[in-house]
Amino acid sequence: MTMADLWECAYCGLTDAPRTREHLFPTALHRRLQECNKVGHVFWLRRLDKDVKGEPTLKDVCSRCNNGYLSDLDAYICREFDSQFSTIRQRFEKVLFSYDFHLLKRWLLKMAYNSARIHSAPDTFALKAVLPYIRGENDHLGRSVRLFLQLAYPAPIPPAERARLGGEEVPEIWEPRLNRVGITEVTVEGIGRKIIRHVALQSYTFMLAYSNPADGASANKEFAAEFLKRAPAAVEVKASQSEVATVCDGINSWDQFRQSR
Repeated sequence: MTMADLWECAYCGLTDAPRTREHLFPTALHRRLQECNKVGHVFWLRRLDKDVKGEPTLKDVCSRCNNGYLSDLDAYICREFDSQFSTIRQRFEKVLFSYDFHLLKRWLLKMAYNSARIHSAPDTFALKAVLPYIRGENDHLGRSVRLFLQLAYPAPIPPAERARLGGEEVPEIWEPRLNRVGITEVTVEGIGRKIIRHVALQSYTFMLAYSNPADGASANKEFAAEFLKRAPAAVEVKASQSEVATVCDGINSWDQFRQSR
């Protein structure tokens, strides 16, 4: 056995199952995005600082994880895409978003974990800590991550930017068809620095906020209240509910695209 043969699954730690490729965006979801947006999907990788046409993959996931619960999570998000995410929401449109809380959050954390490993991101350790939750083995552990949602709306491209990009060949209105996983940091007085993961699917941008499980519920509640003050168009997605009402007024989709680059 060579050093190249020594490996363990990034999700379960086992070494005795065949190694498989895990796509950053699930193949079935990738196909839906291509069909919905009528273009080939291009991926922007921060670590390379450029667009790439090939879909990013990882080779550190065993067949049992990939073909088991990870496949189930991908199937769930594809159903959600067909029923909700495929529709581009208009500004000020009222939206009632329905969800299965644990399936949704586990899939979002899976996406965040895959992206973190691709980019060697600073939140990789926090995502490793919730792997039992992602695997569906410990719902309580998931409480250390708060989940928020805001909607992006179509917006005009500034004339100067439109001219720079190609003039009449570029649409006047930029629609929220950004599909990516990203990371930002937020500092809250009295609480400290928080890492926020963003997962954008068309009009929908989900935000995952990590906390130390030892901090307790009061600290998490305080952060959530402060975060929602800063993002008044965002709503918290809660385990106690199966739907949440929101208004599409979270972020200008052109600004969102520019910020992502």
